[in-house]
Amino acid sequence: MNSVTLLANLCADPEVRALPSGDNLVKLRLAHSRKGKGDEETLFLDAAAFGKTADTIARFFRKGDQILVQGRLKLDRWESREGQQRSKITMVVGTFSFTRGGTGERTQQQPERPAAQRRDGSLTF
Repeated sequence: MNSVTLLANLCADPEVRALPSGDNLVKLRLAHSRKGKGDEETLFLDAAAFGKTADTIARFFRKGDQILVQGRLKLDRWESREGQQRSKITMVVGTFSFTRGGTGERTQQQPERPAAQRRDGSLTF
């Protein structure tokens, strides 16, 4: 089973890219902090969402906002310009939920946040 759930903050605004299929891809940089007895550790993770999920994340989230994401981990491999083999683990977002955390700063043109998004991409309020 490959399943991960993170409550994290966005380190940067979502980066939207159009795919040849016509769907959008949104790239996210997430930070998850865990506090223990006398120590704190922060995990930084790249994530990607596709289709309607990507469109909704790009519309409602900005740097500093908190998001609850669920998905799977994926190992990306490539060869650097110097010919070295590189790899990194990324998260493929399947679903997400809005939370009350984050910066809370919005312009008046942006709509209020819905409560959650279903797997089929429809929103529940």
